[in-house]
Amino acid sequence: MENKELADGVQLAFDAIVEERLALICGAGLSMADPSNIPGAWSVAASAKRKYDAIYGAEANPLSDDIEEQAEFFHAQGRLASTYLTKLVDINTFSAPPNAGHIAVADFLLTKTAQIAVSTNVDALIEFAGDQLYGGIVTATRRDDAAAFYPAKAPLLKIHGCWKSDPRQTVWAPSQLQCEPNQSRIADCSQWIEQQMLNRDLIVVGYFTDWDYLNSLLERCLGAVNPSNVVVVDPSSTADLAGKAPALFNVGERASGGFYHVQCSGADFLNELRRKWSLSFVRRALTSGNQLLEDTNDQRAALDNCEPPNANVDQLWAIRRDLEGVDPGGPCTESQPVDAATVGRMIIILRHAGAVLEGNLWYLNGQKVRVVRASGKALNEFEKMHAGESSPLSAPDITIACGARDFGLKSDIARSGRPTNVVRSRSSRFLTDEQAEQELGI
Repeated sequence: MENKELADGVQLAFDAIVEERLALICGAGLSMADPSNIPGAWSVAASAKRKYDAIYGAEANPLSDDIEEQAEFFHAQGRLASTYLTKLVDINTFSAPPNAGHIAVADFLLTKTAQIAVSTNVDALIEFAGDQLYGGIVTATRRDDAAAFYPAKAPLLKIHGCWKSDPRQTVWAPSQLQCEPNQSRIADCSQWIEQQMLNRDLIVVGYFTDWDYLNSLLERCLGAVNPSNVVVVDPSSTADLAGKAPALFNVGERASGGFYHVQCSGADFLNELRRKWSLSFVRRALTSGNQLLEDTNDQRAALDNCEPPNANVDQLWAIRRDLEGVDPGGPCTESQPVDAATVGRMIIILRHAGAVLEGNLWYLNGQKVRVVRASGKALNEFEKMHAGESSPLSAPDITIACGARDFGLKSDIARSGRPTNVVRSRSSRFLTDEQAEQELGI
């Protein structure tokens, strides 16, 4: 295992994105980062023991402090689902806000930037993160469910089961793996994972926690996987990792490329990877727009303006949505820009005129400007769709609908008495590319 600095590890993962080889392995540790702070196994076990002792008293068989032994105790009696998971483990234990790592995984899956993700998480924070990005994460607990969506959608395969949809069927005790339907389900998932992970670059985050039974299940599913590269992201030292996860080391040693360790938080790593990929997405769109200007010998072309502004991941996500031209309340779905040259061209023109990015909008001469892909759409219909997307206080002064056509029609929310060549809403004026260049004098 070779140690890598954060930037070098992110570069390896970014190369996997470019070459369409990225696969994610997400352990329970991913959810322990702020602001999620999902409790560790010891905390859940301690809470369960306190409830057990209070319910049954000193005359009952003592309950272990270890979560795996607790689960085995109840599973042996046929009471794992009816008592342990419903009476002793609080249903709200794994409810929390998603962190930056969850949001990155959700974004990668919604855009198919990662072709597959395998999770042992007992929470649903990746799914909740998808909701925040206006998208539904395709979640599966069985091979057939994952295969039904793949490759049209990138699935999140939850090999332990899903706490939110069916907590009583989640895997907590090793002996559950010897019983049906879990035995067949895990065998099927392992076979499918082996097929899908072949020659992929695996990014492993949140693996090394005190949830030992989850780690063991993951090791079982990865038993025959032959990846290209394996990047393990964990704050622990390399020596500690080798001692705690020999099975994972076997997977890494089978990698045909390399086996690497990045010593940092998984959430921080994934957030930085998402930012690097988003910058590349925006850069490619701006470059294609600049090429349109160069092709017509337009003096406003400038390679310097092809480099994205210094923006955080939320700003870049908003720009990506506008480059895609998604409907209000819709997610980003593209892993690379498609038909975004007209939007890129307009941003290059705005930056040439001195526009700077503030928040999610471009500021030019005291005006807030938004640039959105609207290829083939009528301006009045585009304005009707987007007019209520922002509050009047945060709405842009001008929304440029790149590629739209103005047929001189007013939308049903346009005010009377306005010129037909400029459609207005209560908060923003909607212009075509040509109208914007004339109106702004750029």
